[in-house]
Amino acid sequence: MKNQYIKYAILKNAMPLEKFGVNELAWEKDAAKKLIALLIDSDIGILGGDVYKLRQSTLEPLCDNWACEPQNDETREEYFLRSKKKALDYIEHYPSNIVNTSIIHDEKIIFVLVFTEYFDQDIKERASSLDENWLLCPICMDGWECTSRDSIVICPKCNEILYNPRHQT
Repeated sequence: MKNQYIKYAILKNAMPLEKFGVNELAWEKDAAKKLIALLIDSDIGILGGDVYKLRQSTLEPLCDNWACEPQNDETREEYFLRSKKKALDYIEHYPSNIVNTSIIHDEKIIFVLVFTEYFDQDIKERASSLDENWLLCPICMDGWECTSRDSIVICPKCNEILYNPRHQT
């Protein structure tokens, strides 16, 4: 169950890059920082990441990246914490003039995070909207009250991650 919520947190604001030929997930700066803060006490590390410039129809690698290797004298937990702090530091200190300039020109700087654990990003089902306050899970057929506009939701009964029919890009 805990892994399902971690998966939800990871996928919630992620941008799949598959349509650009890259099998990765990316986040805008603020979303990446919030995600790392959320995962800071989890047993997941961040191996490193890459930086891209996203335009409406193109993805440009900026050739900026970072990596975090385990050290011989640290425990797994110490490495995971250090890796998340390093990722957060890199993203926080990424040159703001590049980020700000990009926003003006309808471009986004996005960050790919590579986790120590693989999370299947293939969400197969979409919840159904029963009305403006209720969703229906197609897996367990349970309805629940939900007014979220996030791209994905979790069914509270079966814990399935589903696309949210109310999300608008």
